Amino acid sequence: MKASAGGAVVLTTLVAVVSSAAIYDKGLTSSARVGLAEDTLVLSFQGVTPARRSGAPHHLLLSLAFPGHTRLALALDRAHAQVVLESVINGETVTQKVRAPPVKPRVVVRSLVVEINQGSALATIYVNCRLMGSIHLPKAPRDMAAQHDDDLRVYRERNVEASVDWNISVMELLEKLGCPADGDTNEFMAQANEVYTYRRGDIPINHEDEASNKLVKTLAELIETIKDLQIEIQTQREETALLRDALLNCEACKPGRLGSHSGR
Repeated sequence: MKASAGGAVVLTTLVAVVSSAAIYDKGLTSSARVGLAEDTLVLSFQGVTPARRSGAPHHLLLSLAFPGHTRLALALDRAHAQVVLESVINGETVTQKVRAPPVKPRVVVRSLVVEINQGSALATIYVNCRLMGSIHLPKAPRDMAAQHDDDLRVYRERNVEASVDWNISVMELLEKLGCPADGDTNEFMAQANEVYTYRRGDIPINHEDEASNKLVKTLAELIETIKDLQIEIQTQREETALLRDALLNCEACKPGRLGSHSGR
């Protein structure tokens, strides 16, 4: 097999595009593969600084990539103060968001913890030691793996400090991240009427403003507009994922293969 000069240029460009967003992390991959078999999987982050590319709508932090164009990605939407969980199952994308006031432009997020109950597929999000809300994922990571745990690969944003744990007390983990263990204000937990629960495809339920029908209608219209925008950019996202998978499975792209051809 011979590699043409043009092909080499295209390959170099694609590698640059893929690596600029996230890098493969062998240590996190090993931890995640073990954690898939457990009842609870916990993703945690410390000192998350704003992304250098201010034009990107979402700041990707971590991605769990499974076979069959299936993955779970975690990102921050600083412009709208949201934590974003994107599930891609067999190429179909479901984007879910939790309101998180501490997530702001040009502000460092001191800590972010996502606890995933793999039995109920419930993801609970804590930002800066406070409970923000929960999301019912379309599938838990364990179900996404579908008996292919060894094929899981974890990618993280190159400047993000992340860890993957399993069957650990969230309160204990928050303490390790510098959150206060005790206190009259109980910083670990939010009041009941401050917690937002997001179900698949639903509008967030704000227990404090249930009677605000006008607000709900406005939110519904906004969500429909966002969905339309997501459809427009979904093609580009999927093409990037396909390119990444192709590069990972390209025999000719592995170290030592390209160097064995003279190019003549």
